[in-house]
Amino acid sequence: MGILYVVPTPVGNLEDITQRALRVLREVDLILAEDTRTSGILLKHYGISNKLCAHHKFNEHQTAHAFAARMAGGENMALITDAGTPGISDPGFMLVRECAELGVRVECLPGATAFVPALVDSGLPCERFAFEGFLPAKKGRNTHLAALAEEERTMVLYESPYRIVKTLAQLAETLGGSRRASVTREISKVHEETVRGTLEEILSHFQSNEPRGEFVIVVEGLNRKQKKQRSIITFHIMKKALIAFMAAGLLASCNEGTNTQQAKSDNTVDSLIGVINQKDNELNDILSTFNDIQEGFRQINEAEGRVNIERGKGEKSAKDDIMESISFIRRTMEVNRERIAKLKQQLKTSSFNTDKLQQTIEGLSNELEQKSEQIKQLQSELEAKNIHIAEQDKQITDLNTNVNTLTTENADKARTVERQDKQLNTAWYVFGTKKELKEQRILQSGDVLKSSNFNKDYFTKIDIRVDKVIKLYSRSAKLLTTHPAGSYTLERDAQKMYTLRITDPTKFWSVSKYLVVVVK
Repeated sequence: MGILYVVPTPVGNLEDITQRALRVLREVDLILAEDTRTSGILLKHYGISNKLCAHHKFNEHQTAHAFAARMAGGENMALITDAGTPGISDPGFMLVRECAELGVRVECLPGATAFVPALVDSGLPCERFAFEGFLPAKKGRNTHLAALAEEERTMVLYESPYRIVKTLAQLAETLGGSRRASVTREISKVHEETVRGTLEEILSHFQSNEPRGEFVIVVEGLNRKQKKQRSIITFHIMKKALIAFMAAGLLASCNEGTNTQQAKSDNTVDSLIGVINQKDNELNDILSTFNDIQEGFRQINEAEGRVNIERGKGEKSAKDDIMESISFIRRTMEVNRERIAKLKQQLKTSSFNTDKLQQTIEGLSNELEQKSEQIKQLQSELEAKNIHIAEQDKQITDLNTNVNTLTTENADKARTVERQDKQLNTAWYVFGTKKELKEQRILQSGDVLKSSNFNKDYFTKIDIRVDKVIKLYSRSAKLLTTHPAGSYTLERDAQKMYTLRITDPTKFWSVSKYLVVVVK
């Protein structure tokens, strides 16, 4: 039975590697690397000539089990990434899981990880923290940010230079611009920088200074005391608003139309707000009853609105519908009578019993009596066959059917357009050595993508409207597919590694939706 060694590698300075890590890399049978070119620089620096094999996010699904099986057969392997500890926002989890299932021993060496020095250097509490890695790029991003707003622990995030400003802006909007934070870039490199302050201050800094390098964001968690205070304040504000809303709504439904009745509503609101600071349990019971009564009146008004009466006409179906609505109104009014009686009893035994509240209850009772008289008149007219309800005739039914049909058709068309739009804006890219491209049948006899049997799973799918920068992790790069000149640039970073920047996506992808780059 072999061993899998998970070996951290430097995040910047090549000296940040342990003696044990170097020994393991020299002794294992095979080194699995996220990018053989990047890892090759490190190994060459330390004179390690061990065999390398690519193991990255594009092939780990297909290769993890095979490598684990080889280790189960006795081979020793080391897993490394471009920088830091494998499995931390990098490939590694799948291989470790496969080894665990096959009983292969796994040893993770201590070593470099970008978030640890950034967290310690932030000046924020680090005894408890939440590591979030990279936020979702699109789907679920807002939901994730909303959840972070309630996180009490210090939070650690990774971000690229292309999204750092957007992420800081979203954090400031969701968590509050005054939330303390720290952003560290280019850890252990020549241009290492840490910016501390509020989220608003840090955002302003990187809006004024072009972001470069890889970033670690450290954000202060929600203070418990502040959270408690905010919750208490929010509770009382909501309670006051609820009482005012319900009282105004109830009195408006009972006393529409006169200035005197409006003044009565205002006085009742004042009365209710005046007792807000008394016993919560007692108050909540009263609020619950008020809420139930309000809902009862809403249902009654809704039922009344369904009865559109025209004198001189009458149909059996209309008559039946009206009778059903009247029966519902009667039942609901009886329930409201019981609720008002309950409210009277609650106030009789509570400390909130005031003249204003008694007047409110009398108003509710009067409203019920008025509606009872209205229902009697409706029923009397119905019996005399002087009621007609103008609703749901055949023409309206046909129109509704047509509307539903059109709605379905429009929804289908919208989905078709969305699907076509997605297809039009989807492209695929791959980069690799000539050997790797030949192995995937992408490059055959000097021709690229001439055969239909090339490995499409080896390509990365992108949205051409969003993805305009592709890191190639190589000091040599050449496009094999045809893309118009002037639509892109090849740029070198501080390590002389190429990055493809697409300056005119429409023009760039006009010839082919496939991009193939050969690197060394």
